[in-house]
Amino acid sequence: MNRLLAVLFTYLFYCSALYGQECPVILQEDTTVYDVVQQMPEFPGGVQEMFKFVYTGLSVPTDTVEEGWLYRAVVSFVIEKDGTISNVEVVRPRNTGLEKELVRIVKTMPDWEPGKENNMPVRVKYSLPLHVHLR
Repeated sequence: MNRLLAVLFTYLFYCSALYGQECPVILQEDTTVYDVVQQMPEFPGGVQEMFKFVYTGLSVPTDTVEEGWLYRAVVSFVIEKDGTISNVEVVRPRNTGLEKELVRIVKTMPDWEPGKENNMPVRVKYSLPLHVHLR
């Protein structure tokens, strides 16, 4: 016990007295991806603007669809601590050209206001349900 105290005292003395600075503390970055947080991420301008952005920029590949066709997809992605988008994927993909287009559109989204937990920005998984109906 005395030896442990001696080592601890020596370490503290060495770090603070000899160098005149605090001992370095190495913190691991939190890489957890949350599903729900106290303050959810927000697209600039809100939900209406998000859907406007997606549907305005969407270019439906005509060779993979026909008139009267209804397509439903859920695009999942992570909103990072800095508001950027990563890990974009279609949930239960059917390998259509439209899915590739939906992924492309989501990847071009502007930076979001990041989600926060305990007033700190965190990574949040977001699922975006989309419906495309060709008439």
